[in-house]
Amino acid sequence: MLEIKKISLGEYGNWDKFLDSEAPYNLFSRSDWIIMMADVSGAEPIILIGEYEDKIIGGLAGVITRRFNVRIFEPPIFTPYNGMVIAHRDSIAIGKAEISNSIIKGAREHSDRLYISNFPRVNIANPEIKSGYISYPRYTSIIDLTSVERVKSRLKKDVRNKINKANKSDIIISEDFKQDVLLSLLKETLKRTNVRTSVSETALLRSLEYFHKRGWMSIYLASKGGKYGAGTAVLKFNGIAYSWLLATDPNYYRYGITPKLSFDVLLRLSEEGFNEFDFMGVNLPGVGRFKESFGGDRVGYYVQDIAFNAKAKLYRFLQRVKNR
Repeated sequence: MLEIKKISLGEYGNWDKFLDSEAPYNLFSRSDWIIMMADVSGAEPIILIGEYEDKIIGGLAGVITRRFNVRIFEPPIFTPYNGMVIAHRDSIAIGKAEISNSIIKGAREHSDRLYISNFPRVNIANPEIKSGYISYPRYTSIIDLTSVERVKSRLKKDVRNKINKANKSDIIISEDFKQDVLLSLLKETLKRTNVRTSVSETALLRSLEYFHKRGWMSIYLASKGGKYGAGTAVLKFNGIAYSWLLATDPNYYRYGITPKLSFDVLLRLSEEGFNEFDFMGVNLPGVGRFKESFGGDRVGYYVQDIAFNAKAKLYRFLQRVKNR
């Protein structure tokens, strides 16, 4: 019999072993990631697993956040994807839809709303629950890094011109773990774009240090005349790199500093043997145009949003009205 349960902290190691077997490229569902990023926003980590004959055959990892008395099961802050992981062999024997629906029903016991951002190139199964369910596509840009020449050749003319301008302006790119510099740039960027986040700076710095020590993250900085004007934190996991945090001082825009930073990082990753680079979303018009100017492939991924009750439906409706 298939049993769905929320596992305790002491059982997280079993979940990670399951990921090693069934989803070795999945960084964002690993317990270390969930715990560290939950701490950044003061959320509660949660991992639901499906067990069959005392063996994990599937699960979903994320956090529980509370907004206006609505409990939301969702990806942690600064996390692009949190799709379900289902064992391939068991999805054939038991049925992917049955496992998926069982996990969704299990999530209902712990939350009022379930928000799943699936991984790119993953086919989703629509749940049995129809009331309160919506699904829609989103997009990211993924760059093939297997050839340095290919990375260079796919640049669009506009971004190529900005990179040339940066080269003439003596912009220097370095890999340097200066998390305080990155945090300062990031705070200014979020403030300028009116993005409100309940982020613990101490916890974010702690997560940066932890991921760096694990070999999961590097910081690259762009400077001119010895002063830093842009920075990015890039996640690196099993051959895939992700554009995680990116920030720029607007006083340096005119030098082409951000295109230069991003392009140099792509070249370095390609030379280091990474297979692909995920820009982690091209869904905001201005940001999306910038990311796609590097010539990556536009790849879709699906969001599934389930409001389990009336208060969750109302909160989601008001949220959508506010964001129009």
